[in-house]
Amino acid sequence: MIQVRRVIPIALPHTLWFGILDLAQKLIQKSTRTATYGLCYYLAIESLNKAPSSFIQFKAVEILLHLHNIDSEMFSMIDDDFEQYIKKLNENKSSDFSEKFQNLLLFIKEKYLEDLKVLSGNIWKRKGRKRKRKKIKSKFIFKERTGIKF
Repeated sequence: MIQVRRVIPIALPHTLWFGILDLAQKLIQKSTRTATYGLCYYLAIESLNKAPSSFIQFKAVEILLHLHNIDSEMFSMIDDDFEQYIKKLNENKSSDFSEKFQNLLLFIKEKYLEDLKVLSGNIWKRKGRKRKRKKIKSKFIFKERTGIKF
């Protein structure tokens, strides 16, 4: 007789949630619509507030930083959102979670700045058979070292 075994694929928890946030990040990178930015902001902030893992926190923070980079005036409240989230962690959980998130936030901001440096360099863009040089400038305003007073 042949035995049929059911093989369950190994996957990280919350991969669908992470994938949706990743799609939202790609959407805001290609979009120019304010409504799209607003919806992705609410998706990211709700994901951050309900994040069951650091993977979801990471992706939500990446989206929020990217939105802040796109329009720092419209999304000026993002720094306040981070501060409120840290206060919430301090109140609801131990200070260990708050410290871990602050370290994660610092790491993500530094990573994001490095990514911006790479992107702000000279980028070659193919146009027909000729290549055209394109310079990308960043509007990201980085407050002091972290943007948050710890």
